[in-house]
Amino acid sequence: MNYYLFLVILMPFSLFQNTAVAQTADIVGETTEAQIREEFRIFDLYKERYKPDSIAVQQLSLIDDSVKIIVVFGTWCKDSKKHIPSLFKILEEADNPKIETQYIGVNFLNQDPSSAYKRFTVTGNPTILVFRNEIELGRIVEKPKISIEVDLAKILFSNPQNQE
Repeated sequence: MNYYLFLVILMPFSLFQNTAVAQTADIVGETTEAQIREEFRIFDLYKERYKPDSIAVQQLSLIDDSVKIIVVFGTWCKDSKKHIPSLFKILEEADNPKIETQYIGVNFLNQDPSSAYKRFTVTGNPTILVFRNEIELGRIVEKPKISIEVDLAKILFSNPQNQE
């Protein structure tokens, strides 16, 4: 009788433990495109499906000075799953070594080890911050106005900081 009581008490815990283990943990902290795509295949699938605006991508390929893009995102976030794969595809097609990209994952409470959410005054996920010479030129918050590539080109080519 004690054996059956023991099983009845432990069974719900073992079921819960198995379902929790089956889920992939969110990426929190600095990461890479490869890690994101490896751990969350949906990002890879959406990247392959995305068809960027070729004119905007061409503009991004012509950037001849250093640009840094910092992406604060959540692997749990619907907008991140939609727009970050687009960014992957755009940067791959632009193939511009002058564009450096840093990815910082945050948890559901918008926390990460570097406190990126607070440091960059992020207000939504994802946030794509664009820097030149350590000066923020602009950002795309949650979703683009037109598309990621068009918005990036507008930030980079219509900003007074572009003139060096």
